[in-house]
Amino acid sequence: MTDTRQDFLHDLNTALGIPDARRKVVGKVLLAWWQSEGGATKGLPRAGWETDFNPFNTTLRVQGHSHDQPGNTVPVQVYDSRGVGLAATAETLSLPRYAPIIKAMKRKGVKARTIANRIIESDWGTAPHPFLDVLDDINRGLWDSYARIPVYRQT
Repeated sequence: MTDTRQDFLHDLNTALGIPDARRKVVGKVLLAWWQSEGGATKGLPRAGWETDFNPFNTTLRVQGHSHDQPGNTVPVQVYDSRGVGLAATAETLSLPRYAPIIKAMKRKGVKARTIANRIIESDWGTAPHPFLDVLDDINRGLWDSYARIPVYRQT
């Protein structure tokens, strides 16, 4: 059985404590970020090279539950389960150096582009493009094109 990106992002919003009223805006940003990072998508970039359960290509090592992605010079992790990947992603985003991102996600009235800019300004390494281009696509109504992409799910 597989999840979609939307399923995973719903659970990530919960793990991050994103208020219900903010989830639509935050979901758009997270989806665009995921697409631009290219992590945790079944068969992409190609079978065997996926960063399983790691949509934003985090580098947090989880002893006994992760390993470095083959062929990547940055120690992006491949997690062994959905739960481990979800927890590692939430833990990474909760680090103090990412506080401006979480603050923007939770603050009422902050627009998607502002949250995206906090991500771009961080040391995460996400480039403005294609991130902002994908966010524009999603804002134009292409949510399903990005959100319904299947991802791995632990059976």
